[in-house]
Amino acid sequence: GVCASGGSTPTSSCSEMSDRHQHLSPAASLSKVRVFYRNPAQTAELAGRRLPEKHKRVSNLTPAQVSITFDQMNLRSLKLTSLEGLPVSHELKALYLQDNCLLSLSHLGPQPELSSLHVERNSVYDFSAVDRCPKLTEVSLQGNPIASSDMYPVMCCVALSPSLLRVDGKVVSREQRSMVGVLDHPVVRVALKQGWLLSRAEVNEDAEVDLPVEEFMFRMEPAVTEVLNQGVPIDQCTVNVHTHLRKSYEKLSFVAILHAPPLLKQPDRAAKAPP
Repeated sequence: GVCASGGSTPTSSCSEMSDRHQHLSPAASLSKVRVFYRNPAQTAELAGRRLPEKHKRVSNLTPAQVSITFDQMNLRSLKLTSLEGLPVSHELKALYLQDNCLLSLSHLGPQPELSSLHVERNSVYDFSAVDRCPKLTEVSLQGNPIASSDMYPVMCCVALSPSLLRVDGKVVSREQRSMVGVLDHPVVRVALKQGWLLSRAEVNEDAEVDLPVEEFMFRMEPAVTEVLNQGVPIDQCTVNVHTHLRKSYEKLSFVAILHAPPLLKQPDRAAKAPP
């Protein structure tokens, strides 16, 4: 099969990308990487944060509230909860969103020339519904729940731009770059875009689903490949990860009963032992 790593043009086969794990340095080993999903509301509760009751979008701002200077846009401290309404601009190179109430980076849009993104001190928990910005070289998400994740810099690169040079002012290390080279895979990108996270922790507390990345990719790759082979751009891939995983485990009832994560092990189905 053929997978698109971005846009609508197929670039390399999924099998080729999967084979990359066969030749990794120890530093980039996938053996300890896990893919997990956690309800954002539970995450907020764990972090001692309350989700905002009122929503304020970029589209709600008045022209006087938006500061634009040459190729920079300043939207600091405006109590924004969403970037909905942010225009896609071929001039925008730096975007400042510090000290808002943003819950995600959805609606950031594939800003074609954006190179610097500052989102410090918001409430971003994951990379759900994020489109890549091809020229992004630095991003800062300090003070967001996502920044406490152990594989946070790697996730930034996979979700936002593999060409990132700095995350929170720190240079992306050689080891992190090596991990990105392996994990920049259509299946992982689809997962991050649906709010899943990566971790090397043995146990991810309160995760509804928690799987080794190789198991995750094995189960998801056929469905994602099928969609991308139809010419659908990866950012528009509609394969629902939760639904497909559940179906995958149901097909192998023995595995579903013995090894399925909590979310997938439905009580009524788990009770139906194979004959």
